[in-house]
Amino acid sequence: MKIFRVFVMILICALFILPTSSGVAFAATSVYSDVLEDLQKDESFDKTLYPSSASDNSISIITLAESIDNELLVYTYQPNVSKDYRCSSINISTEINDSLKVNNYILEYLNSSDTLYKYRVKDFTVSSESIRYYVIPQIMRPFDSSVDTAPEGNNTISEVPFTVGKQWAFYELNGKLCVECVEVETIHVTEKMVGFIRYYNGGIFQGANYPANTDAHFVAFSTDRDIDKLIEVDIQYKTASVLDFYDTYSSTLLSRDIGASVLQDVQTVRHTKVESESNKIFAHKYSFDRIQTAADLIAEHGDMNLVYDGALVDVSAGTQLSQSLLQSLQTKQWVLRFLETSVRVSNGQAEGTVYRDYTMVSDVILLRMQFETNGKVYNLGVVDNKQTGDINPAGESNVVVQISDEFNRFLLILCLIVGVLVLCVLLPYILKFIGFILKVITAPFRWLFRSRKSSNVKLNKRR
Repeated sequence: MKIFRVFVMILICALFILPTSSGVAFAATSVYSDVLEDLQKDESFDKTLYPSSASDNSISIITLAESIDNELLVYTYQPNVSKDYRCSSINISTEINDSLKVNNYILEYLNSSDTLYKYRVKDFTVSSESIRYYVIPQIMRPFDSSVDTAPEGNNTISEVPFTVGKQWAFYELNGKLCVECVEVETIHVTEKMVGFIRYYNGGIFQGANYPANTDAHFVAFSTDRDIDKLIEVDIQYKTASVLDFYDTYSSTLLSRDIGASVLQDVQTVRHTKVESESNKIFAHKYSFDRIQTAADLIAEHGDMNLVYDGALVDVSAGTQLSQSLLQSLQTKQWVLRFLETSVRVSNGQAEGTVYRDYTMVSDVILLRMQFETNGKVYNLGVVDNKQTGDINPAGESNVVVQISDEFNRFLLILCLIVGVLVLCVLLPYILKFIGFILKVITAPFRWLFRSRKSSNVKLNKRR
């Protein structure tokens, strides 16, 4: 590590400090110099230490640099030249320790030479502080299906991470720019699933053109650390509006229009209670903590709960999780319930059609975690991908209306009373009808009996 610090200090000074009257000169940003030219300004730089390898798809940072226009430049080593990967983004915090605040920045490719690459951090301005810190948990490149592992279910990954875990400090000493670099701890997301649960909260008498459902978006994940208590998590994601056009008779999707994705600000998720606010009749009520264990999420869903016990009807509500989600949660530790969005349903212009307007969440990435383990609180940058969930819900609530037990008993008693009254009124007619039937049935036997009796009388007279 000491050798690395010395190397970085010499490199930065060689690249950007020249003996001028002002004492400092920086690389121009209008025309960027070649990466190898920059690195070779350090006499100790040895290109043979950065060989190519077709089997090594890793990415690591050699050093950072600040330009005269207050830009931040990143130099990387990427062994697999046959792939020619272009890094897509990088996680940076300009605060350290307990004040750590990580953001994800887009990287602009400038140039490369064999395994050496040079990038500019977009939308990033170097501060004027006397000491400038750059904590970098990870650097990212686009997902490559030929070498990267696809996520479970219908999730997709847009960018994959590579651990950096270093902290750079830039400062001036005796009129010269110096740099120190130390390693820092990170926390890795090892498993991950993004999705949403659709809660039916419009009531059974819902109409068109108003919110009928709520989509509660979540990310379930595990880490490489034993966490006793997850205190807070910084998360970032994109949202896009979706408009589905359905045939109501066959439930066939006729068309789908997805709007442009919008990157949302970094959100800090803490232990906050969320409850539904629908006042519509028989609406499904839901409540949850924004930070849950996977076991908590499973326990909250499954059985139907009685929400209305009436004289005529009983109303039950519950949420069923998909089998894929239930299976996935078996290997996850934590669940963040980070966003709720409305689902609006309206009738289409053509008869028998309906529109559904809702929100899709994509490129979900965890940036920072504060957690407690064995009584010690950690505040670390996260190594995580950018992942998008299935566009279909991973669980849906349901409302069931059925005749109450009391009303069933009332109907039974009523039927018995009505049956007795009807029987009393119709009994004489029933007896007459039964008598008539008996006469019809016994008529042949009575005729035969009379015939035999008559024959016996005549025989006796002859004798």
